[in-house]
Amino acid sequence: MVMRLLKRSMVVLLVLTAVLAALPAHARLIKPGTVPTLEAGEGLLVVGIDSNMPLVRVKVRKDNAVFGGGDMKDLPEGRSLRLYALPAGRYEWSQLRPLRYLTYDLRNEPEFEFVIEAGRINYAGDLQFRAKTVNDSTFHVANRSLGVIDWLKQEHPQVYASYDLAYTGHYPDPFPAFYRSVVEKAGAEPARDLALSPPPKPGALPLAVRALWKEDRVLRARINPAGTLVAVHVKVADKRWDVELVDLAAGNATRLATSNVAFGNIVWADDRVVLLPVSEEGMEEIHAARIGDPVAGKRTIEQYTLSRKGFVVDTLPKEDGHILFGSVNLRGELLVHRMDVSSAAAAKRFQFDARDRMNLGVKDDVRWFTDGEGQLRLAIALKDDPAPRKKDEDGEEERPPPRKRVLMYGAHGTYREVMEIARDDEERFDPEGVSSDGALIYGITEKGRAQKELVAFDPVTKTIARTVFSKPGIDVVTALFDDAHNLIGAAYYQGGMLVSEYFDATASAQARLLTEAFSGKTVVVGDRSRDGRQLLVWVEAGDQPAQLYHLDAVKREAVLIDESKPDLPVAALAPSKAFVFKGHDGTPLEAFITLPRAPGRHPLILFPHGGPIGISDKLHYDPEVQFLASLGYAVLRVNFRGSDGYGKAFREKGHRNLGTAIEDDIDAAIGAAAAQYPVDTARMCAVGTSYGGYSSMIMAIRWPSRFRCAVTIAGVSDRILFFTASDGGRIKSARAIMEKVIGNPHTDLAAMQASSPIYQYHELKVPVMIVHGTEDVRVDLEHARRLQRMLEIDGRPPVGLVFEKEGHGMEKIDNIETMWTGIAGFLQAHLGASPLPAATVAAP
Repeated sequence: MVMRLLKRSMVVLLVLTAVLAALPAHARLIKPGTVPTLEAGEGLLVVGIDSNMPLVRVKVRKDNAVFGGGDMKDLPEGRSLRLYALPAGRYEWSQLRPLRYLTYDLRNEPEFEFVIEAGRINYAGDLQFRAKTVNDSTFHVANRSLGVIDWLKQEHPQVYASYDLAYTGHYPDPFPAFYRSVVEKAGAEPARDLALSPPPKPGALPLAVRALWKEDRVLRARINPAGTLVAVHVKVADKRWDVELVDLAAGNATRLATSNVAFGNIVWADDRVVLLPVSEEGMEEIHAARIGDPVAGKRTIEQYTLSRKGFVVDTLPKEDGHILFGSVNLRGELLVHRMDVSSAAAAKRFQFDARDRMNLGVKDDVRWFTDGEGQLRLAIALKDDPAPRKKDEDGEEERPPPRKRVLMYGAHGTYREVMEIARDDEERFDPEGVSSDGALIYGITEKGRAQKELVAFDPVTKTIARTVFSKPGIDVVTALFDDAHNLIGAAYYQGGMLVSEYFDATASAQARLLTEAFSGKTVVVGDRSRDGRQLLVWVEAGDQPAQLYHLDAVKREAVLIDESKPDLPVAALAPSKAFVFKGHDGTPLEAFITLPRAPGRHPLILFPHGGPIGISDKLHYDPEVQFLASLGYAVLRVNFRGSDGYGKAFREKGHRNLGTAIEDDIDAAIGAAAAQYPVDTARMCAVGTSYGGYSSMIMAIRWPSRFRCAVTIAGVSDRILFFTASDGGRIKSARAIMEKVIGNPHTDLAAMQASSPIYQYHELKVPVMIVHGTEDVRVDLEHARRLQRMLEIDGRPPVGLVFEKEGHGMEKIDNIETMWTGIAGFLQAHLGASPLPAATVAAP
């Protein structure tokens, strides 16, 4: 959440102590070992601050009034907890100052409000602050009540014994009371802050983690309009990226440019000039290369850099050597200019005069779409809420609501608003482009429809003129355009593969040719020459990382240019197949089975996807699936109800069915897979990330005799906690969606407890492995801590790994290797080791 910045006049380095100053007037700091006598109308408050840097001050207001001395000063890095007695009422975190010259205003943000009730211990969550740079910081509130319980029992045991602890946020949290009752019944509890025991070490790994997860060599490629040259963006080493120039006629490649950061979206301004954006943050520095004719097999290359940072809005296909160039002035305004980039001299002569900009008539524009003539026709712009804002007691206006995104349509400096882009996925219209003549706006929408469809919107009548492309029960992913901005097709997923369907007969014939040539693989046209005869084609499958081909449509020849993972032994990868079946209630469903190449029946890994709503599995190369298959395990992935890509009704079938009907679909998939494929369902474990981790545990709870183990990676263990310790739970609009999709803790508390592993821990009998990152804001580490503690109380401690400074997904390759090596050892301990034959693995 980005907060308003109040700049101070000087920069002062911090010399900080670990002392918390007094809270607002009438608040009393309770020292460890003392038991306070609460006055009438008083309650206790546990204050939690968690920061990755020392803080100068954190300020609190009560009932919208500023207290004298109502702040905490000189807070140390890390987590600070203190206990106070103070009057009941409504409070809010009002100000956070990481540096003496920099203050974040938190006032009037519902996320930072909390209530203190009399006669109990109140806890409103930890205020967490994470600073990346001076002007790039995030903060939110996360419920970490288990740590609070441990701290109270250590520092204030008599207070904890005398008063109930209650979380006081947007939603209830029954865990503190539940935990107290479990411990009282057990008569004891395990030692606090025990580290997870590491998983067993695995046997030999047929495929190395680093090889499977190695970053792709080929990132993108563009062909020039004439179809003679290709610029290929490749990663050749750590912190080194190149652009290679491939001469299709000569059949050779030369290095065109190199950088220590990745290049951006490479584009050709004409047949000879290619633009190579480079950016670490913000606007891009754009390098250009003008390529000469071949002489004695070599080409001259003129290198130059555009004089201003920015980005390419349009390549103006009808004006060789010219582009529409976007940049930002000192006032933060977007400027779009028509620019000559045909040579170093032309680029140097260009003057960025604001009076010559083409995007006049629109305020706060952030993106533009052009027609076939290169005219600016449609903008996405930000718009403030016109409603007047109230003022607080200091005379300061309340924080404005989030700015709306609107579509502005017109031409030549005259534009009008035609639509507000809704935030709700079901109501949203996602613009894809405008027609070549500029008369229609193409976009994808689901509003009033059974699935996401490609439509043409008339900006004059402000209505949808027609449905351009629709496929019953299948969601359109994107629209396809040619170089001249003509709409030529649409893309969607079917059978797990991305399908491009073209409206033009020639393009359709080319697509059929490619489908026949690369049967059973996803084939995507990445770029094409202006005449459509020379194409760059990406070919991929579950057992085939992406390969880049040049297709000569006239000669009907496809030649491999490069591949994303040239060092990976493709023959050792396991193929994946899609199959359809019906759920227990008759719902049509789709799943994917990946079988090791070795003969025989294989132990089965259930691998449910995250989400669960609006996410789906597909038949792209997946290092996680291939790693599990390399161990000799079959891998089953299920696009259960709620998954994306199958239309609105199917997606809505998943609403409020977490832990119930969704897992019933997975159960039906197990039966269907066992009937068709050589899988051993007597040796089965469940492994998943995020919702997949939750699903793995809940299946082991529902069918304990069928599973031998469960692995939860960044998994939800408490459905109710997800509302008070996640990034979605701290945004009002997101909370409304969560209540609709997941359930409402205010009204569905019992049902959500019944389908939460935390509250059903005694039924989680199989061995459990936990993997989590300390900086996970999607599923807070508190989920892992609570699960570990409850299983320890039950005498069945889990094994696992906790990674410092990792979020919801592992990013560091060392941690990825440690995690999957540990998972391999855990699975082998409970399913047995079933590696592929060495000869198969070593095959070229």
